[in-house]
Amino acid sequence: MLGAGAFFLYFCEALLLGQTAVADSISALLEFNYNSMNTETMNKAAGQKTQTDSSSWGQKYNLNLEKSLFPNLRLTAGGIFEKNKMDTDFDGEERTSTITNTRPYVDLTLNNRLYKAALSYSKREAEQKRSGAQTTTSISELYSSVLGWRPDGLPTFDLRVDKNNLYDKERQFQDSTTTTASLNSRYSTDKFDIRYSPILREYTNHIDNYELKTTTHQGRLGYADTFFNRRTQFGATYNITDRQQTIIGHGMGELFEQIVGIVEGLFVQSTSLNMVALTLLRELNDGDTTVATSVNLGTNNPSADQVQLGFNFGTDTEVNSLRVSVDTSLISDIVDFFTWEIYSSDDNSSWQLEQTVALAPFNAFQNYFEINFNKVTAQYIKVVATPLRDSSVLPDSADPLYANIFVTELQAFTREPLPDKETKKSSTSHQLSLDARTRLMDTFNLFHNVSFFMTKTSPGQRERSTLSNVLSASHSFNEKVRGNVRVLREDFQEIKSSGYAHGYSASLRADPLKTLNNTLVFSGRQERAGDDDTTRNSLFLQNRARLYKGIDAYIDGGVSWQNNANGQDQETLTLNVGTNIVPHRSMTIALNYTENNSDSSGGTLPDSTRRTNKTNVGLTWRPFQTVYIVASYGRVEQENRNDTLKNYSVNWSPFPYGTLQLRLDYSEELRTQNLSKLTTFRPSIRWEIAPRIDLTVSYYKTKNDTVLQTIDMESWNANIKISY
Repeated sequence: MLGAGAFFLYFCEALLLGQTAVADSISALLEFNYNSMNTETMNKAAGQKTQTDSSSWGQKYNLNLEKSLFPNLRLTAGGIFEKNKMDTDFDGEERTSTITNTRPYVDLTLNNRLYKAALSYSKREAEQKRSGAQTTTSISELYSSVLGWRPDGLPTFDLRVDKNNLYDKERQFQDSTTTTASLNSRYSTDKFDIRYSPILREYTNHIDNYELKTTTHQGRLGYADTFFNRRTQFGATYNITDRQQTIIGHGMGELFEQIVGIVEGLFVQSTSLNMVALTLLRELNDGDTTVATSVNLGTNNPSADQVQLGFNFGTDTEVNSLRVSVDTSLISDIVDFFTWEIYSSDDNSSWQLEQTVALAPFNAFQNYFEINFNKVTAQYIKVVATPLRDSSVLPDSADPLYANIFVTELQAFTREPLPDKETKKSSTSHQLSLDARTRLMDTFNLFHNVSFFMTKTSPGQRERSTLSNVLSASHSFNEKVRGNVRVLREDFQEIKSSGYAHGYSASLRADPLKTLNNTLVFSGRQERAGDDDTTRNSLFLQNRARLYKGIDAYIDGGVSWQNNANGQDQETLTLNVGTNIVPHRSMTIALNYTENNSDSSGGTLPDSTRRTNKTNVGLTWRPFQTVYIVASYGRVEQENRNDTLKNYSVNWSPFPYGTLQLRLDYSEELRTQNLSKLTTFRPSIRWEIAPRIDLTVSYYKTKNDTVLQTIDMESWNANIKISY
């Protein structure tokens, strides 16, 4: 391992000494990481103690060179080498695992304002070794070429051809070739935006012996303008996608077809699984498997509640496979920990367990879990997993490599046996969006908005449309009082049902003093979908006041009541009181109390009452320019459950410009639900040894004491980064 690092340093030095002749610019990064971890678990019932000792060593080298061969011709080349080795001793049983990644790349680009031409090649090789298991090596080779033409005032064109070979070293489990040719053309004016993109893709699976040939045509027409002396703004877009697919099967296997046109990606983290509503998370299905969302499956997840990821398909849809992509490669010990539960729902409120998948295969090269299950037909579907923070049975979970395992994408598929003959499929989707906004009166700022959205997919005749009309007005009665009113009529149509909704809201804001403002808001919505009626109304009062210089206070309260389609009535009272105090410019104190009372009755479900009280106190203090202190206390009280969370943190930079930073964190969490106490102690130091050399050393100690067991864990971590 050290030999590779020494060679890399020598190579960088040689390049730097002769960089004028070799390259215009050279950048390099060397990173070394060492971790030592000890875990001791005591089973109180059996009186049995287990101990795990592990150590890991990581090294990463990144080199990038750029050279201008001609004024518009540029060469970029480089490579990445990364290796992580972990040794674990679990009660005398020794295990070793190693992950190695290499990625050389080269890119040649000719570019100016009129045209662009580029050729590139990259090869990524990922090797995994584990004691008692077969070594696996995955390889990806990508060849790319780009040709672009961008004349002023005329349509632009970008032609791209990619070929990707993906296989394991022995070509036993994975061996495929994907060739893609795409042309993106666009013509834009101040009012029109016209786009057309044909895509040809050929996929060959050499293991299962089948081919997929897909031709896709995508078109988009956009228009935007203003009328009647700019009183009316109008915009419209129309998108059409036509896809023709040919499947040529020569062997046995399965065909995965991704479900497209999904309405929403959904997420929530909660202990409730059967009665819970998932909220919108757009990044979950934006098509990008490389950018991380906020969903963390690793040990740094601040909550031990279950992670719930799902989809709103818009209508009943058949699905039997989900793919959860993450931002890091995982060894089998980590993969084996996760258990996946599949739930379905018709209303994103009441969920039914469909199947439990004890083990989902993990693609260590493309970094995704493949969760296969029996066919489910529903409008909503979700998959539930528990983050590693609650994985006391898994010693490797404390390794910093798995502190953050962020989900990047959730995809849904239909999985079917391969046809034994040539089969053709075709699909077409249309999407139309219209929007107009008109100022009717200047005096009361009266506006009318009308919008129409329609999507249609065939085969399957999946069609949805929504027509919305909105009237809104705002008026200032005087310098201290102003109000807003909004009414809505919405008509929607789907395959399962059609209906309409009326929405309304009104707000009144009064500022009797410069230091006091009050806002009263009333809003509601009445919806009828098929034979089901739902009504929601709410009334809230918000008050903000500056009582004294450095003392701000607020008190908010309100009531909401709802009648669901199942006949259930729900009423919720909310109170939020707090203050921010700044006794000195170096100190801020924040206090907050929230009370939420919810009563449900009637319908098919039993009557229920929920009471939740939350108290939070926070302090931030900078007694000196180089010292920063943070402390917080939080308490949540619910029926049969009281949780307490304490956090303390101290940051100290004894030297100017922060070249040396010391930090100390301590947290304590008490949960009455499982009678547990979790304490964490984490000091760390960061030293900028030189302008391009950083050293970080940290110590991590935690104790999780429950009724069933006690887990003591401590870890040392050191990381050094050297950049050129």
